[in-house]
Amino acid sequence: MVDPVSSSSSQSAAAATGSAKKMGQQDFLLLLVTQLRQQDPMKPMDNTEFVSQLAQFSSLEQLSGMSKGMDTLATKLDAMGSYGALGLIGKEVMANSATLSWDGTNPVTAGFGAEKAVSDCKVTIYDQSGNAARTISLGDVTAGAKTFSWDGKGDNGAVLKAGSYKFDASGTGADGKVWTTNGYIGGTVGGVTYENGSPLLYVGGNLVPMSDVISVQGAAAAAGI
Repeated sequence: MVDPVSSSSSQSAAAATGSAKKMGQQDFLLLLVTQLRQQDPMKPMDNTEFVSQLAQFSSLEQLSGMSKGMDTLATKLDAMGSYGALGLIGKEVMANSATLSWDGTNPVTAGFGAEKAVSDCKVTIYDQSGNAARTISLGDVTAGAKTFSWDGKGDNGAVLKAGSYKFDASGTGADGKVWTTNGYIGGTVGGVTYENGSPLLYVGGNLVPMSDVISVQGAAAAAGI
């Protein structure tokens, strides 16, 4: 014969081992039933404690259902974002980026946002080694969105090799302090690719996450941003 107490203890131990890995609804219910079986008939479980454990079980069940619902919602939102990226193909976009993609032939148009009016505003373009390759003077500029065009040449007039270049803009404010900011790029979305399930847009040779896009215009919009 099997000792009922020993049998119940074995079930309790097995449930405890399983819960150490992951406490689920069935594990919680098994522990609760085992506890009821093992209670001393002369000293039954306190009603308040029992109700508290039932409330915990109810909360666990609700959280489990909520977690599944959130997973489903997240999957649907990811799918919507992926399909939405396809609708941007052929449209003009502006995106936060400090990278210029020079193809060796065509001028590159980019821009930046000036938080305030500055004097002696300059755009500095850096090569792959971080060295200043070209400085473009824009003079005095007012606050707002500004654009510039780069012909791919360095300060010495020589055409630089095709590749990715970084840039920033700087100027002197009315208070005499130097202001510096990164910029954004503009161009036509030529295609979409996916990285770890997230869509990336091809904009002027650059891969741009959708989260970096700050404006979208129709296909007939001017490429000069």
